Amino acid sequence: METNNRSSLMPVLIIFAGILFQMQAMGLIGEKGQLIEIAWPVILVAAGLDLFFGYKRILGAAVMIFAGIALIIFNLSGSTSEVWSIFIAFWPLMLILYGLDMLLSGNSLAGSLFVILILAILVYAILGAKGIVPIPDVALPEQTAQTMPGKAIPGNQATPTANREQTRQIDYILPQEPLVVLELNAAGGKLQLKSDVLENRILTGSITLEAGEQVAENFDQQNSAVRYMLSSSGTVAAAESSSLWNLKVHQGKQIQLNSTMENGYQMIDLRGIQLASAAIKNKNGNIDVMLPFFASVPLSISTETGNIRIYIPEGVAVNCVISGTGSVSYPQNYIRDGSNIYTTDTAGATITVNAQTSNGAIKLISAQNR
Repeated sequence: METNNRSSLMPVLIIFAGILFQMQAMGLIGEKGQLIEIAWPVILVAAGLDLFFGYKRILGAAVMIFAGIALIIFNLSGSTSEVWSIFIAFWPLMLILYGLDMLLSGNSLAGSLFVILILAILVYAILGAKGIVPIPDVALPEQTAQTMPGKAIPGNQATPTANREQTRQIDYILPQEPLVVLELNAAGGKLQLKSDVLENRILTGSITLEAGEQVAENFDQQNSAVRYMLSSSGTVAAAESSSLWNLKVHQGKQIQLNSTMENGYQMIDLRGIQLASAAIKNKNGNIDVMLPFFASVPLSISTETGNIRIYIPEGVAVNCVISGTGSVSYPQNYIRDGSNIYTTDTAGATITVNAQTSNGAIKLISAQNR
């Protein structure tokens, strides 16, 4: 009786899912066709479960289930999902695993698990080499400074070089708090910020200072948020500064970004960042921003004198609200209605951007039209 109950469970679930899909396809449940377009890969997941519970085929079940989950995630979030990226990069391994499952079907469970372990080690090594998953390494002595949990490691100031520039290394430990507030205030020069897969670090990089400049680092921790503040100052006029800020921020934390510059150039790449909010501002100078794949709140980009270029990733739509007296240009598939620039193609995520320049130009650049 136990065997009969176990073998009949999966068919009952499949029949029930089929009834729901059919009712939804007929428009009886929700919008017609919407659920089917997203959830049809559940058939692969069900087939994998059937292979596992009905035939004890572990490898084949794992292949079917992972493929189904990857397709569901793709239908929900598009090609920006990390699971989908892994699936696309290594889908031929699925064929290898399924072939091994066919050879091993009927063999011992221990033999199947041994093959899975060997293949898992191989795949993990490949993913680590590609930078998709982190591979732990041995921390160098200079990276083992004793700090409070979540607090920044003090920057190391290098010996001034012959042209009297100095470099401050930035290396902050990944905090436990879910929200990170990042405040960058550069007097002048160039500020470059982008996301990366960082192991146990929230912010890394370097700041090369002009002679006579210095950087202040501050740390503040409140409730469920932690704030890092970096600001430069000195005797050099902001217009004459050649400082270079080259920083990387962790992709896994929710980031609230506030970036300001007195006189210079900002290049902010927000792709991959889980953005809570962003305010990017120049008094004088140009700003280039690569938008994130998703943002639930408006982004603010402004410069008094300078140009703003907004790069739109593939699969992302933008609703840009323009203010100021500067000129404006945008892709052919966008429409301008007063101060609003938008596209009727809203298949992907829509991000609202408030852009302002008093003496300069605002340009929207789509990755699809470059």
